[in-house]
Parts: sequence; C-alpha cells; structure tokens
Amino acid sequence: MGLASYLLNIENPGQMNRDPLMGNVFENMVVMEALKARYHAGKADTLFFFRNSNSVEVDLLISRHRTLVPYEIQSGKTVNDRHTGNLRKFITRYADFVSSPGGVIYSGDSISSFKGFLYRNFHECSALFEDKEPVYTVSTE
Repeated sequence: MGLASYLLNIENPGQMNRDPLMGNVFENMVVMEALKARYHAGKADTLFFFRNSNSVEVDLLISRHRTLVPYEIQSGKTVNDRHTGNLRKFITRYADFVSSPGGVIYSGDSISSFKGFLYRNFHECSALFEDKEPVYTVSTE
C-alpha cells in the first residue's frame, strides 16, 4: 500500500479511510499479502481473479489440487449479504471447478458464519493463503 498511497498523496490512515479508492487499495493489499504468504510457504503463485460479461466478479481465486477456492475481498467492517452474491453465482456456474465455497476477507471481526459463509479478518488470513488451514465451508440450508 505504500507506493499506491504515495501516488494517491495519502499521508495517514484517516485520509485512506475517506479516499474513494480505499476498496481498490485494500483489495490490492490483500492479494499482495496472499502472494507473499504463498511464496514464503514455498507454494506456487496460483492466484487468479474472475470477471465475466455478466458482471460476476470474484476478487481472489486460489488453485488447490486442480480446483478453485473463491474469496471476496471487502474493505468494510460490517457483514453484508451482498458480499457473497458473486461467490454464490460463481459456485453455481462453475461447481465442477470449485473445491470449497471460499469466503469473505474483510476488515471487520472474524465470525464463524453469516448465511453459511465464514468472514475472516484480513490480519488472520496467512494460514488460508499457505494452505495450512481448512478452507471455508458453506451450509446447504
């Protein structure tokens, strides 16, 4: 975030919280942390994103054993049903390629479940990126 903040002339956290590009910078930071964690753990850089012509977008896809685990990245601190809309669409459309429903990485507190998805604070994600932790699960209810 250092170079991006410098180029955006952001000098302190308060400015970043009000900046209209906060979400983009946060997403980039999480993806870079995922890449660093994977390299540090000796894992391949098998990280991707997805966007189709129907505006379905998944911020981070991690390849595991020839399947994908999708994650949505949100800079906000509140849990919201909209966060998982694209995950659900992606999982439905590409079920044969998805090994786990993934989850939401955000700046709020980690919680065990919201409408079937786990929400993980971005500070607590290195184990996910290093494949040291079981992937998220979603209820079928």
